[in-house]
This record gives sequence, structure tokens and C-alpha cells, in this order.
Amino acid sequence: MENKELVKKCYLILQNYPYIKPAIDKILEKGNELELLVGKSANDEMIFAQEKNGHLYYLNSRYNCINEIDILLSNIKALENPFSPIIIFGMGNAMIIHEVRRRFPENYIYIHEPDIKVFKTVIDSYENIDFLSDDHVILTVGQENRGAMIELLHEMIDQSNFSVTDIICMPQYEILWENEYLDFLKLFYARCEQIIMQKNTDIIFNDEHIINFWENITDLINQYSVGDLIELLKNKQEKAYPAFIVSAGPSLDKNIEELKNIKGRGIIMAVDTAIKPLLKHGIVPDIIASVDPHKPLSLFEYEGVEKIPMLVDINYNSQIANIHKGKRFYAWSGEPFIKDFLGEMNINLGLIESGGSVACNLFSLAVFCGFKTIILVGQDLAYPDKKGHSSASYDDEKEIDYSSKKYFEVEDINGGKVFTEGNMNAYRKWFEACISRKPDIHYIDATEGGAKIYGTEICTLKMAIEECCDGMRPQKWMDIINSCKPLMNEEQKQISKKRLCSLPKNMKKISELLDESASYIKEANQCLTKNNYDGLIENMKNIIEINNMLDESLEVKLLNLYTPNSGYAVSMAAYNIEKNKKDDIKNLLKLCDILNKGYKEALNKSCKDIDEKIKDMKMF
Repeated sequence: MENKELVKKCYLILQNYPYIKPAIDKILEKGNELELLVGKSANDEMIFAQEKNGHLYYLNSRYNCINEIDILLSNIKALENPFSPIIIFGMGNAMIIHEVRRRFPENYIYIHEPDIKVFKTVIDSYENIDFLSDDHVILTVGQENRGAMIELLHEMIDQSNFSVTDIICMPQYEILWENEYLDFLKLFYARCEQIIMQKNTDIIFNDEHIINFWENITDLINQYSVGDLIELLKNKQEKAYPAFIVSAGPSLDKNIEELKNIKGRGIIMAVDTAIKPLLKHGIVPDIIASVDPHKPLSLFEYEGVEKIPMLVDINYNSQIANIHKGKRFYAWSGEPFIKDFLGEMNINLGLIESGGSVACNLFSLAVFCGFKTIILVGQDLAYPDKKGHSSASYDDEKEIDYSSKKYFEVEDINGGKVFTEGNMNAYRKWFEACISRKPDIHYIDATEGGAKIYGTEICTLKMAIEECCDGMRPQKWMDIINSCKPLMNEEQKQISKKRLCSLPKNMKKISELLDESASYIKEANQCLTKNNYDGLIENMKNIIEINNMLDESLEVKLLNLYTPNSGYAVSMAAYNIEKNKKDDIKNLLKLCDILNKGYKEALNKSCKDIDEKIKDMKMF
């Protein structure tokens, strides 16, 4: 007999968490089969129990659930920091959710429940489940939500809060769901590692990013947008053509010749390292991509590459434009300056997701364009036979040394093991997350080697082409792409050039505001030392007013490109809360001073670049 109340609750939860549908479907399908032992504690609180290997494990205290929660929350960072995210592995009887929300009303909570039976018992046991739809609560259920777990951790945890994040494992969960708990911890620490890697990359390659930025922003004015490209290719999806994402893993050497059989019956999208191998075999991709700021020019030094349309972003190696004369389609990759600069002319560059590698960008492009079948080729994400790329990509690539600690084993497509490294493994997890979010797309891994990407159908490239291209009318994909309209009309080009030309004059105003802010910071510190709180409040108001003006300025968004060190220092320290209010204010003024000095230093560097780069390019 259908439990109408349970069905109603399930659909209410789906409205807030659509990605939980696999768990909801199982609950609605199996119903009473998903039973958990429910009892009462000595304090008359509802408790759950789960049997494993003949032993009964209680998911909550049999005596006093609140006392148990007191112990779980006794040392968490959120006790002193209203910004600390709280991550809880396991729901138990859900009292933990109620208590955390009551005790920490400002903190955001992410709960992952690994077992559908527990989740079903919770929603079945509570008359009111509004606590699961709270604005400060995020929820995932089961391993089917692994992709959503990765995405939510990515959204919730950033460089400003990863060091103050709390992880709580509910009692007995590390025993009953040991593998799931270890996997969850791996996902969390992988996110932390990703944050640190990105920070280091931004700092180490900052000078390179700035050079590419100035060269590419002037190129951008005369080029094309990924947003317009997406709309153009969306209109070609009525026949469900497949998209082939060609990377340059070692396995590409096995099946590269098969790509000749596509013959326009699917679009070929190739990463930069795959260009030479393809062209050497007489295969011309319909679009190529390069987003790495230090990609070697040798990858593009081959006849035929000049006119192939190319996907790029503002940080790609600008010297490639000296070789590539085709259309370049820019995607927005998160730079506030680019967004606001184009926004002043009501231009939206278009956004695609990136998981860190150029293959991720092409994969996202295919998804956004509406391709219902995506076929991965040469996507090893590993080092089979100690090789990193197709033999035709680089002339002098050395074999890797498996004995190095940076390499470790993961499951390969045949159920065996293959060596990979941290960044490649992060890309694999990104693919899996995207695949789980878009289950309506047919994903095929036709690499014929490398690491296993969960969520893909594994088959040979020959079989994939036969299955997905048969009966398709050939299209001239490159001609379709080249028919895209430019990003800007002539009037917008002139407006954008004038706006860039106004930067030196506006930077002088920014310099004056920074000097004014510096004097207020100095006075505020003096007032704090003398306990002159009226003067402190007045100076703080002035600092906040100037900071608001700076935040709204396009010029300051440009300065942020030059301040990775101070920017990261401020963002990571902003959530540090001092116990003493006076120390807290002192710390806040210190951060304001760091940011102010960082902006002054950036201003000097940027003004020099503006004068040298823009005028040297004879834009005006």
C-alpha cells in the first residue's frame, strides 16, 4: 500500500535537491523493503540501529542523544567562528541537524547520508521535514550522488574557509560505512589540495598571466565568444550528432586512424596536444582548444593548424596568435575585470566549466552545446607504459619513473591498475562529477586504455563510430563554426578601446582613494590604542565607504590581477575570529592595511603595463 505522506515528503525534498532523485526513486520503488530498526533511548528520544555481521550498531546514544551531540560539537571551530562550514557524515536520527542549526544559526551545514535506508527512515519518522529545506542546509544521499558531492564541496569550500571547516562523523558510521567515509574524506581533501594548487599556480605564474592578459584582451575585441558559438551549435542538435573529444593520451596511437571514418557525421573537438598527431594522420579537427598560459608553440607549428577555429580563454598563451590566424572563441573563466568590462557594453562572453585541463573545457563545450552523445578519445588520464602523451605530440618526451612518490595506482578500464598522478586524478573526478549531473547524455570512453571514468560506457572507437554515426548526414562543422558572428560590432569595438584608454586617468583617482584610506587606517589604529571608540567608529565608517567605492571600480578589478599574494592572504585571514573584540578590530585593520598596500604596489605595476602594452599595440 502506497504511503501517501512519504510520497509527498519525497517530492518536497526533490524540489530543493533534484540530484537526490536516484535515492528518492529507490525509496518510492522499494518502500517497506528499506526498513531500519527504530527504538527509544533511555531519555525517550528516537534512535536508529543497523545490523552488520550479526552485530547491532546504534546510530545514536541509547541513553542521551543530546549529551552525545555535546561531545561531537565540543571542539569544533564553529564554536568561535560563524563562518566555519560544518560538514557532517551521516544523519543518524537527524537530531544533530536540529542541534547544529540551533547552536550555530549563521554557519552553513552540509550533510551526506551514505545509506538510503537511514535517509528514508528519517523522512518517514518526522512529521515536519522543513529542517531539510533550510537555507543553511545542504544534503546529499548515497554514492549515486558522488558527482553532486564533488560539486557541492567545490562550491562550499574555498581558499577563505577550507582551513576552518569542521568535519563530523556520526557514531558508528566509520564502522558501518567505512569505505564510503574514506571516499568522502578523500573528496574533501582533494578539494583542499585543489585550492592550494590553484593558489600556488596563481602566484607562481602571475607574471605570465598578466602578459597574456594584456595581449589577449586586445585580441578579444576583434574575436568571437563561446556564448554565440554555443547558440549556433545548439541549433544543429535535432539529429543527435555525437561530439568526439580528442585528447593526446598514449592510447591515441592505437585508434587515431579510426577518426577518419567520422566524415562529418560527428564533430571532432581536439585539445592542443592532439593537433599534430591528428594533422600528421590527415585528420583535420573541426575546432581545437588551448587554455594553458605556457603551452609550447611547437604544438601549433604544423601546416594546417592556422585556420582551424580555436577555443581559448583570456589566460592562454598569447604567442600562439602569431601562428594561428583562424577565429578564436573566448570563454569567460572567472576574471571579474573581463565580466565587468564587457558588461558595460551589455556583452556576455559566455561561460563553460573547466576542471583544470583543456579536455575539460571541450567536454563542457559539448555539454553546453546540447550534444546528446559525447565520446572521449585519447583520454587516458594516466601513464600506461610510462608514457604521458601520444608519440606524435612531443618530439623528446621522456618516460616517467613509477618509483616517484607523485605517482599512484587507480583502476583502469579493464579492471586492472594503471599509474596516474594528482592532477590527472582530479580531472577524472571532475569528469565523473559532470557525468553524474547530466545523466541524460550518453557518455562513451573510446580511449581503449587509461584510467576508468565512472559513468561512461567503455568500447572501442570503431564500435562507437559505427553505433553513433551510422545514418547521420555529414555536416561541414568547421564552416558552421566559422559562420559565427563577431563578439563586437564596430561601435562596441571603439567604445571598448576608449574604455581601456581611460584606465591611466582613472588609476590616478584610485591612487588618491588609497592614500585617503591609508590615513584613515592609521587614525583608526591610533584611536583603538587610546580607546577612543567614537573616533574609531568614524574612521571605520570612512574606510568602509572607500572600500565600497573601490569594490565597484573596474580599475580595482584589474589591480586584483596583480595582487595574488595579498589577495590570498586577506581572503584566508578574513575568517579568523579573535576572542577579544579589540584584537578582532586590530586584525581587521591589519587586513585593510595589507590590501591597501597590495593595491598601491599593483597600481604602480599596472600603470606601467598600461602605458607599455596598450600604446605599443597602437590601439588608439
